[in-house]
Amino acid sequence: MKKKLFLLIAALAAMGVSAQDFDFRSVAPNGQVLWYKINPDNESVTLVPYSEEWRHYHYPSESMMPAGNLTIPDTVRYEGNAYAVTAMRAEALRGCPVIALHIPATMVDIIGSIIETSVLSQITVDPDNPVYDSRNNCNAIIHTATNRLVKGCSSTIIPNGIVAIKDHAFHGNEALTSITIPPSVRNIEYRAFSCPNLTSVTFQGDASSELIIGDEAFGSQSLTELHIPAHVFGIERAAFICNLEHITVDEENPFFDSRDNCNAIIESNTNILIVGSKNTVIPTSVTKIRSDARIGDPRETNAHIVIPDWITGIHPTSHHEYFGPLFAAQSIADITIPAGWQNIDLGVVWMFQKIIFLDSTPPILTGWGRHVAAGEFSDDRQIIVPCGSLAAWQSNPGWSNFTNIRELDAPQISVTATEHGSARVVTQPSCGNDTATVSATAEDERWHFSLWSDGSTQNPYTLVLNGDSTLTAYFSIDSANVTASAANPRMGSVVGGGNAPVNGTITLTAVPSGNNIFLCWSNGVTDNPYTLTATTDTVLSAMFTVQDTLILHDTVYINKYIHDTTFVNNYVHDTLIQYVNQYIHDTTFVNNYVHDTLIQYVNHYVHDTVFVNNYVHDTVRITTQLIDTTIINNFQYDTMIFNTYIYDTVYVSARYYDTIFVHDTVYITEEGIGDIETLNAKVYFNRGQIVVEGSDGNTVTLYDVTGRVLATKQDYYAPLRFDAPATGTYMIKIGKFPARKVVVVR
Repeated sequence: MKKKLFLLIAALAAMGVSAQDFDFRSVAPNGQVLWYKINPDNESVTLVPYSEEWRHYHYPSESMMPAGNLTIPDTVRYEGNAYAVTAMRAEALRGCPVIALHIPATMVDIIGSIIETSVLSQITVDPDNPVYDSRNNCNAIIHTATNRLVKGCSSTIIPNGIVAIKDHAFHGNEALTSITIPPSVRNIEYRAFSCPNLTSVTFQGDASSELIIGDEAFGSQSLTELHIPAHVFGIERAAFICNLEHITVDEENPFFDSRDNCNAIIESNTNILIVGSKNTVIPTSVTKIRSDARIGDPRETNAHIVIPDWITGIHPTSHHEYFGPLFAAQSIADITIPAGWQNIDLGVVWMFQKIIFLDSTPPILTGWGRHVAAGEFSDDRQIIVPCGSLAAWQSNPGWSNFTNIRELDAPQISVTATEHGSARVVTQPSCGNDTATVSATAEDERWHFSLWSDGSTQNPYTLVLNGDSTLTAYFSIDSANVTASAANPRMGSVVGGGNAPVNGTITLTAVPSGNNIFLCWSNGVTDNPYTLTATTDTVLSAMFTVQDTLILHDTVYINKYIHDTTFVNNYVHDTLIQYVNQYIHDTTFVNNYVHDTLIQYVNHYVHDTVFVNNYVHDTVRITTQLIDTTIINNFQYDTMIFNTYIYDTVYVSARYYDTIFVHDTVYITEEGIGDIETLNAKVYFNRGQIVVEGSDGNTVTLYDVTGRVLATKQDYYAPLRFDAPATGTYMIKIGKFPARKVVVVR
């Protein structure tokens, strides 16, 4: 045993741990190693941290920490002598994962916070202990004579009869989420409940009780709701270091209130706000703010704080110190102090890196004795003072120690203008003169200045600034100019246009040339002539296209009959397909030729053979399906009609494509996208380009209306993009499939 102890002491010495911090170690009943210091009486020992050098940093390895169920023995033996364990030093078990702690009958002196851990859930004290107890199975150590709770854990229930919660009693316990304070408690001491996950605090008692909440008593970023009962009569420095959002005070409390639902605690007889929250609204009846109030959102950064002008100063804490934070924000860019303050403590000034004073007369700088001797420091934080007062501040006793005092910059104004006009700043404010002058000018005689963005119609406009400002000038039109031309001058022209009074009318006429026809105006209107209301300057283009032989082909079912309407050479042919003498006659006019097809039953099948432009169409009616097979350039087209839906399936290189063929011309503009689906391909116009998606590796060719090839591209995966040289009609052909017409309107 002695050899092992020697080796352990040598190892600790190698880690920089002094063996003089303890006299010996001993194994507890459950196997944990504890460290002891022999007391001056040479008959008893104190349980100590194994090294004072590590006492604030826990043990250097978890394997050395006492853990689990720890029973502190009443006696230990060392070098043949028996010693009573009578005392326990602060931090003796700090950070040790002890779940259950038993205090022996011999332990009569517990010094400071002996253990801080989140796993401790059971505390017992030997019933024969003359100094401490754990009455009512409360899971706490209580000093019997004073009824002071010395140490608690996550399972502690504070018994009624306890008059004080000792400092650090629950400090650092992450497992404690709620606590109830019985009415007998009169004092909650320093950092008693610094527990990061504490979300609920319930105070029991009435006005007949008396409770003081001590310095930093509660510290929890999880505590957002707080109710102060009637019997709280003292709230010490920074009593609640929490993320409070809502605060209420019992109406029967004679010392504090939360008037006007202000979400703060106010000292009633002095009108001093002592505790704030994220949602605090400072009532106008409040005269001062205590320096540790913690007003605002603790998550806010780079905050700009403006103290209301009815606040006359910052009040020190109960210890007459200016302990912060006054405001809870993580960082504060600047704070503005209203005029009229008679004095300000140096401790308050040192809370902020930039202070803006609105009073030309410097307040008296107090607090020298507590901080530094007068004149014995130099400080470069920013002190911003009103225009014209720099000399007064720099020569004032105390303030002359601040090397970065400067005058508040005069507010500045900037101006912008809407279309058809301009704006400028004539004069900017200067130090001591907060007036500015701006003016606006219309671009020509058809426009006039209307108003500024603040509603003023003055021009030029002189105004007083309370801070930096921006104004916008708006203009109205007296007359509008309508300009129209052909998108492609080779295909037509436009008659009409010019100036018209605002809300007057003007007429445009599109005149196609040659075999061209008018399509639409660039705004989508198809009227020709086109009469429009002139509300503002307007530019239009007339869109023309080449007249097509076959413009529209549409098939519909009407009353069990099929009507096939075909526009051919400007004539409308209406073909009625009906049963005549058990035969179906289909007459179609195509290119001035009449095709008359007799459909008859042959061996239970219906055969319809039509020769059109050297291609063979063979239609076979099988049961309820109509199958139309066409052989064109070695490709096979199948059309199936199911429940009035038409599916065109194309077999190309063993691939299947479902395609709905659209016979209508598609108009594509930047504002809308029309789809032409061929082989599942999508064609649209975007940012000056015709885009083809889903060409599936087929060669895609762009033609103009004369049939001239403009570009050819091929890609299996990526969309193909073609620059559209101008507004007009183009043809897109994908592989060997029929070309599709695209009308581009820029």
